[in-house]
Amino acid sequence: EGIGEAKKLARERIFNARHKVEVEVGAFTCLDILLDAFCTAAYQLKAAPQMPYRMQRILDLMEYNAPKKEWPLYQSYRRVLDFIGGMTDNYATYLAQQVGGMGR
Repeated sequence: EGIGEAKKLARERIFNARHKVEVEVGAFTCLDILLDAFCTAAYQLKAAPQMPYRMQRILDLMEYNAPKKEWPLYQSYRRVLDFIGGMTDNYATYLAQQVGGMGR
């Protein structure tokens, strides 16, 4: 019974607290920006006859983690997901701001 009450309290007061919702929505936006940029760059690496400059620069941010042109697209996407998944929250936020054009 106590655990049920604790779960109810968490749902009503903690998970719906304004600050928690703001952080959660911000995290979704951050991930959207990173996934869009890096997955698009990985796709362009495979599909485009000439890699667009901006896409190459995005992959350059991955350094030695960047996918290779000869890799299957699935493997390239996995590499991107591993790269983003390995970021700290602060670094992901910073990089999303930079890639999204909102950084200093």
